[in-house]
Order: sequence, then structure tokens, then C-alpha cells
Amino acid sequence: MRVLAGRPNESAASDTTLSTVKTNSLALTATLIAGAIALSGCSALRGAPDREDTFTTSYGECTAQWWLGSPGDSVPEQASDIAEASLAEADVTPESNAEWQALLVDSQSEGAEVPEDRLEGQAYIEVVREHVRNELDAGGYPDTERVIEVWSDLRCS
Repeated sequence: MRVLAGRPNESAASDTTLSTVKTNSLALTATLIAGAIALSGCSALRGAPDREDTFTTSYGECTAQWWLGSPGDSVPEQASDIAEASLAEADVTPESNAEWQALLVDSQSEGAEVPEDRLEGQAYIEVVREHVRNELDAGGYPDTERVIEVWSDLRCS
């Protein structure tokens, strides 16, 4: 008679089941670690953010970060100056946040919805990104010829 985990009459199939559970647990742990690394990728890869805001949503405290960078080889100095100034001065109002929330909800496709608890924070990020794009466009650097990228990250608790 074989005894595994204190239960008599367990078969060799229990060894296989235990091994499968351990393998699945390791795979899940590895996936969670990889996900955490990916979510923190902006700050790890880009260094200190060019802007960081902490704000309250109906779901808790959030921190948004933005980085300016080049999607190509070089950035014209004037475009860089415009982007830096507009990133610093971008103001998120309740009205602009509500507009972006509505736009995000309207543009969602089934299976790719922004979770309700992240909607306000994501809208906040997009208000700032839009301001930078608009100022670059007004300065002669339209988004269709993107010379500066605005990367962002959102963390809410």
C-alpha cells in the first residue's frame, strides 16, 4: 500500500498530478514575474520620468509617468523644446478627463475594454499626451510625421 500526503491507496497518478500542479505553479509564478517586469518596463528602461503626477480617482490613488523620446534617429531641437514645455504645462481638468473617458469607452472593442478602475487614470494620461501632440502640431511637427513619442505608465492602488 502506498501513502502519499497522508492518504492511503493513492496511485502513481497522484505523483503525476502533484508534478503537474508544481509545474503549473512554477509557470504561473514565472508569468506573474514577467508581467510585473513588463509593467514596470518604462521606468526601468527609460530612467526617471520627464513628468510624474499623483492623483486620486474614484478607485484610489494613481501615479502617472511620462517620458519623451525619439521614435527614430534624432529629434529636432525645436521639437524637443516644444515637447518638454508642453509636457510640463499640460493641465488635466475634470472636463478634459471626462472627454477622454467618453472617447476611451466609445473606442473600445469587445474583449479589449479598459477596466472601469483604470478608465479615469488612462484618461488622465491621454489628456497630457494629447496636449503634447497638439503643441507639437501647432509648432510644425504634426503627429502624422511623429518626431517625438510620449511614453507613459500608470499605477493605481
